[in-house]
Amino acid sequence: MTTDGGSAAVVRRRVSGIAVAAVALAVVGLGLAAKPAPLEAVATYPAAGAVLDGSPGQVWVSLRGAARPREFHIAVSHRDGGVPVATAAARLEGQNLVATVPVLPAGEYLMGYHVVLADGRQISGLSPFTVGAAGGPPPPAAAPPAGHAHGGKDPVTGALLVLNIVLIGLVTLLFLRRRRRPSARSAA
Repeated sequence: MTTDGGSAAVVRRRVSGIAVAAVALAVVGLGLAAKPAPLEAVATYPAAGAVLDGSPGQVWVSLRGAARPREFHIAVSHRDGGVPVATAAARLEGQNLVATVPVLPAGEYLMGYHVVLADGRQISGLSPFTVGAAGGPPPPAAAPPAGHAHGGKDPVTGALLVLNIVLIGLVTLLFLRRRRRPSARSAA
């Protein structure tokens, strides 16, 4: 015959173990959510090595992982090292850096970009492209990709993860705390 005090001690140990596991998972979840996503350029227009029929009208770099850059710029120059092309100041549209360029004559060009985040992380790169023979109308500029990335880590995802862990712990506690009804044998 077991005493009710023995089973209560087992339940308390299980609840304590579940609580410790829930806290450990919450700490791990918050740690993952707090890590900054890696900063990377995922696309450029014109793409590296592209040969265009006419002037692009605008150039852009699509970034993943940059919350808000502190500083950024895009420059276009002749590939042979000539004078840089006068471009409009780059602007941030979602996760894309976009700069308008004047009509470029036929030739080889190099687009360069540089991004600095508030935490000091940086990314830069070069994308060579060629503008074909002049004469035809310039092609419309390609639209930058949508300003979001799947699978990223953000504070909302981390908060939802922690909320899930807490709710699972509470449901588990409710199931463990549910009192057992006395059976017919124990009543006799």
